[in-house]
Amino acid sequence: MVNIFIALALGIILGFLLSNKKKVILLSEKIINPIIYILLFSMGLSIGKNKRILENFVQIGKNAFFLAFFSLLGTAFLLKISKKRILNEK
Repeated sequence: MVNIFIALALGIILGFLLSNKKKVILLSEKIINPIIYILLFSMGLSIGKNKRILENFVQIGKNAFFLAFFSLLGTAFLLKISKKRILNEK
């Protein structure tokens, strides 16, 4: 876990230091998508090898759907309440 935070911090620092170099920005934009595809493919391989995940795939999908749905519903509700309070106070 520490390695992840170190890699993230180094990336942020390097990005900040090289933010004005157009060649670096163009290069990073070109390699980001292929790297994401490789990561997604490797995650798919890991999921495909795990029989527990495959056996419970439908239930995991249902849980993910309900989690996303109710997160959006709760966010919309809280946004509506916050908007009313902010607009009434001004």
